[in-house]
Amino acid sequence: MLESFKKYHDGDVKGTFAYFADSVEFISDRFYYKGPKDSLETLITRVRANDATLSFEPDSWTTLYYPDLDHTWVTVWGMQRWTNKKGIADSAYIKNDFIVKNGKITKVDEKWRQFEAVKKKK
Repeated sequence: MLESFKKYHDGDVKGTFAYFADSVEFISDRFYYKGPKDSLETLITRVRANDATLSFEPDSWTTLYYPDLDHTWVTVWGMQRWTNKKGIADSAYIKNDFIVKNGKITKVDEKWRQFEAVKKKK
């Protein structure tokens, strides 16, 4: 699962989705998707193409197994930094919850804490 996350930040969206189940749910701020992974991959490929650089520095993660549901939650917290194709840099503190069932990601629930833009001095 963490390998999928790393592949996304490295720009390998196709490799990212190799770890996803055929049907997936993705929840993020101002975004919701539920359906086939191929359609989500197409959407995420366009989103990732907007970034010239993207990095993620995890500061902690945890894994929890729910035997009654037979799935695992993996939660990752950390700082994401990016520069878009126009050269504008930004960052956010993010938390991702992944549900993994039968070795495949079936759900992603992502939350962001965006920081206020730093004003440049003249």
